[in-house]
Amino acid sequence: MTLRHALLVLALPALLQGCASRGTRVAKREEGRYQTGAPRTDGWQRVKPGGADKAWWNATLDATIYADSNCGARFQDDKLSTLADHLFYGLTSLEEVMKETFALDDRDAVLEIKKGRLDGVWVQVGAVVLNKGSCTYDFVYVSTPESYAKGDADFRAVYQGFHRESK
Repeated sequence: MTLRHALLVLALPALLQGCASRGTRVAKREEGRYQTGAPRTDGWQRVKPGGADKAWWNATLDATIYADSNCGARFQDDKLSTLADHLFYGLTSLEEVMKETFALDDRDAVLEIKKGRLDGVWVQVGAVVLNKGSCTYDFVYVSTPESYAKGDADFRAVYQGFHRESK
């Protein structure tokens, strides 16, 4: 399994949490209405994001970065660390590498970095989660543990460029 495929496996739990209702129509108007930064180094290509809003792939690093929003009925007003835990679903042998809380676009955000096994392959995952308005925003970076540090600044550039657009 390549890490590009790992993106889909890791993203599905977070992307499938919503329900179909009037709230879904409201969510569709709000979802994706935000800006991010972009990876700054060569090798990153925009790719079809699947169920997410934005995604980048780096073949040299065998790594993926994605950004997603869940709004309206799909919004979950829960502890940020609980929301971040959903993004590690499917990983086994989890090891916490780092956890920190910081401000992002005038809101609290949490960054968690963990190593784990996905279908027997070791990966390292960075996840940033924040709630703003009636939306939860997720940023995820998936790579091999060996290449994680090489793409970390690009991941940070993506989420540090976050700004929710006005309605």
